[in-house]
Amino acid sequence: MKYIAIISLLFCLGSNRAILPTIELAQPILYKGLLNAVNISTANNEKVLFLEVGDSIFKTNPLGPTLFSLPKNLNKKIVEVRLFDTKEKTRLLTSKWFQIKDLPTPLAYISGARGKTLNVKQLPYLDKIDNSIKYWDTDVRGEIVEFEMLYWEDGKFFSLKSNGPEFTLAQRTKLKSLKARDFLFIRKIKIRMPDESFRRAGDLIYEVVF
Repeated sequence: MKYIAIISLLFCLGSNRAILPTIELAQPILYKGLLNAVNISTANNEKVLFLEVGDSIFKTNPLGPTLFSLPKNLNKKIVEVRLFDTKEKTRLLTSKWFQIKDLPTPLAYISGARGKTLNVKQLPYLDKIDNSIKYWDTDVRGEIVEFEMLYWEDGKFFSLKSNGPEFTLAQRTKLKSLKARDFLFIRKIKIRMPDESFRRAGDLIYEVVF
């Protein structure tokens, strides 16, 4: 799973005197189902600290971002992120409250064709359905596990199903037979989210043009 850099914790720990840490935020939101990241900078860059999120403890990575996921049993709208000097939480160094959000519902589209029309010359080269989960300034993708392709023929709708993101042989054959002014419908797009839950994306309608 991809992650976003959310928190920058900057502080200095002296041998005889401690300076309270400060927290600089890239955004005040933690997302369920993603690896969130904390960048920690100290006077001693090899110092390992411990991050508490909900009822979970994460060892910090002094050489780069510390990644953590929100506990699945965390059913709150906000959470306190706390930084300690030891795993036993001997001394609290700093803490901050963050908003918690679910990832938005994915937006599905035919790979290489995000508009509302499909050029008839594109049809032989279409190979799959893709998706995008927009949050902050980054895109994350779920995994499309099934979808249906509808087409109109002889006054009736017919359906062809795929158990994955790629068009099946039968679907590709039908795509190649579409003509200008025909319509292509994609529905029942089931997507596995990064946290293993499932969402259904909105239906897609494309008009075939010259």
